[in-house]
Amino acid sequence: MCNIPVSNLQSDDRFELCETTLKKFIGKETQVVIPEGVTKIGDKAFANCSFLTSIVIPESVTEIGEGAFLKCSSLKSVTIPHSVKQIGTGAFAGCSALKEWSITSDHPYFKTDGIGLFIKNGTKLIGCLNTEKKYQIPKGVTIIGEYAFSDCSSLTSVVIPKGVTIIGYNAFSGCSSLTSVVIPKSITTIGSRAFCGCSSLTSIAIPKGVKKIGFGTFDGCNSLTSAIIPESVVEIEDQAFSGCSSLTSIAIPKGVTTIGDDAFRDCSSLTSVVIPKSVRIISCRAFKGCHYLTSVEIPETVEEIGYDAFAECPYLPNPVPARSKADNSAKKEKFSNDESSFFSLK
Repeated sequence: MCNIPVSNLQSDDRFELCETTLKKFIGKETQVVIPEGVTKIGDKAFANCSFLTSIVIPESVTEIGEGAFLKCSSLKSVTIPHSVKQIGTGAFAGCSALKEWSITSDHPYFKTDGIGLFIKNGTKLIGCLNTEKKYQIPKGVTIIGEYAFSDCSSLTSVVIPKGVTIIGYNAFSGCSSLTSVVIPKSITTIGSRAFCGCSSLTSIAIPKGVKKIGFGTFDGCNSLTSAIIPESVVEIEDQAFSGCSSLTSIAIPKGVTTIGDDAFRDCSSLTSVVIPKSVRIISCRAFKGCHYLTSVEIPETVEEIGYDAFAECPYLPNPVPARSKADNSAKKEKFSNDESSFFSLK
């Protein structure tokens, strides 16, 4: 552990220091002034300081690290001095009480519209205050950054403008009141866990340019009743729709080759699934806990079915047909005769 303090902080035991980097805050004060001389607020330096209400960052600081103020759930305002050139991923993620970005209009590296925090040229949205029910992302933004809206529990709808190409991972995670989001055709990448925990989201239409549904993208969206997946998607990754307990049907596109671990686990309202001929792998627990699943059509081209892929699906009527590729895989995983794992081949 590095604990080499700058000279004016030698007697301050609230901070763990490595030269001019503030590695960790170990005090309990609700209002903190970071001493002049610190040049970097390290990764997760104030993470989970839920008691922190106010922070003053000195002009000596040039970098705010990843997750620096992660889940500082009582932090109300942040002043970002002119000296700050870099703000790391998720620096203010989970700061659900944040009401103000204090930043001057002539800041050389960042700007705000009063709600969102952006890099100076306006192409990347870094963070958003949890103050608005509705928010229209300004034109010119091309990237919605990682954790940008994370835990914005007041947000009910968001308008994403044409021109945005990337929604970063965890961008809208924990937006528990979000019911409506229109994803424009310009989007090509939706990051892992982008909408994880959006428990009020009822429908989603993914645009044609997206090639994969990433890890946990819609995990825990338990009000989601409709999800339109375009033909461009070739992979549905682990936990992509896990826990979407209101989803009644899903059309898996013809180009998908792999359905990941737990991809549709606990989608307890799902009644039928048609798996296209392009699919080669149905991974472990992919449809486990889909209690009302009564029909699954699996093509003979499927080569591998993972452990417990259809466990806890008591209403699936038929076992795996003998001597098929799927049957060989099922026997290997020792569930081909398990009544909770029945399905039919087409």
